[in-house]
Amino acid sequence: MTRLYAVPVGVLALALCTAMERTALLANVRVDVCAMLVAYLAFRFDVVGGAITALVLGLLLDATSGAPTGLHMFSLATVFVVTRVVANAFQVQPGVRVAPVAVGAAAGHLLLVGILVRVFSEGSAGLQGLYTASVPSVVANLVVAGPLLWVTHRVGSWALPEPDHLFLKH
Repeated sequence: MTRLYAVPVGVLALALCTAMERTALLANVRVDVCAMLVAYLAFRFDVVGGAITALVLGLLLDATSGAPTGLHMFSLATVFVVTRVVANAFQVQPGVRVAPVAVGAAAGHLLLVGILVRVFSEGSAGLQGLYTASVPSVVANLVVAGPLLWVTHRVGSWALPEPDHLFLKH
């Protein structure tokens, strides 16, 4: 089960970002490390391995965020599938810079969760604070994406043999 190497990286990054979000300075900022990891895995894993990892990361995110069980599981699996389809449709070349794609996936995940909360909750203000929270969140995701994806790539090159890589090359 070397394909689950992204789960411990996601847990550590999620714990660090959750601790950072508790500070007063970053109270309205949401650093979405799980969505960025799932976007990275869309370039790295096959469909089954990536979908299982996305579901596990979503379950962990549901457990730590207090969200209804399944909200982030569904949304992260959707982010994985959409990123994978877009990468295949546009025939993304090896060596593509994954960080902008990961930040876009994090922004898409924020929008998808906001829409799902708005649709399925009673009397919720779901999308009211989405715009004011999205700009600082995108900036924070840009800052975190580089180190997060670098660490994940290093752990992945150690955990997976070379033939299992799909799009990314060393």
